Amino acid sequence: MKVTRVGPDEIFHRYLTPKWAFLPTSGAGAAIDGGRFNRPGVEALYLSRSTQTALDEYRQGVSIVPAATLAAYKITLAEVADLSQGFDPDIWDGAWKEWDCAWRQIARIDKKVPSSWKLADLVITRRPSRHPVSIAASRRWHQPGDLSSQPCRRRSCRGPRS
Repeated sequence: MKVTRVGPDEIFHRYLTPKWAFLPTSGAGAAIDGGRFNRPGVEALYLSRSTQTALDEYRQGVSIVPAATLAAYKITLAEVADLSQGFDPDIWDGAWKEWDCAWRQIARIDKKVPSSWKLADLVITRRPSRHPVSIAASRRWHQPGDLSSQPCRRRSCRGPRS
């Protein structure tokens, strides 16, 4: 696994739905149905370095964007699983080849456990604090090196900025 550091106080962004805007660091919305790197019941924040990527992640491909509030967070993380360059067999274990699996299809329609959830479990068990921290590039929307899906420890996230 390629591990990197984020920060100190690096700015990341996230669009908040009106339902969750009053709890900008909770991750509770992602816990309802799960996300690429979190199972249902596991809170996670999905953040992006760029506001455009944050918007694209929020839109999830829909043509009409629902109401949202853009929030900025100052992030400092000592250890992050870095998938910003995608899967590299020379750096990553073969299991990571499936990090960008069709997790929604697998979890919601096939009723199976997506590979990305199993990978998040590996990151959680590898870390002594048991908090998942991952960064993944979504090839659909991002420029090389742009980072998006980042489940983040609450204590490590300060934000949104005022």
